[in-house]
Amino acid sequence: MAETISNLAETISNLVETISDLAETVSDLAETISNLAETISNFAETIRNLAETICNLAETISDLAETVSDLAETISVLAETISNLAETISDLAETISDLAETVSNLAKTVSDLAETISDLAETISNLAETISNLAETKVTWPRL
Repeated sequence: MAETISNLAETISNLVETISDLAETVSDLAETISNLAETISNFAETIRNLAETICNLAETISDLAETVSDLAETISVLAETISNLAETISDLAETISDLAETVSNLAKTVSDLAETISDLAETISNLAETISNLAETKVTWPRL
């Protein structure tokens, strides 16, 4: 019986050691599971942050698209304004050309008028000389 008790004691001792090893293994497993839970929690937070970043990026891209659209519209208006300005400048150049022609014609008219006045002055001078000559010679006109 002493052998049986000794065997039983050894078996109990082995069982206690096995249970102790099992407890340590379960404790290690619990720590591993806790670490895994923390890692999964951190991963979930990272995914949430990534989702938020993607949403912000989508909003930024949307804002950028709107800005580009507004810029395109502004450039279109600017191009139309420049085209209108070019047309106005072309019309102005034509008006200036017409004005230059009008001034040239006016200068010719003034020159012609000056020549006519000069001719008239010469004619008046000749008439005055003729009248003076007639007065000197006292031409009498026959009476009818």
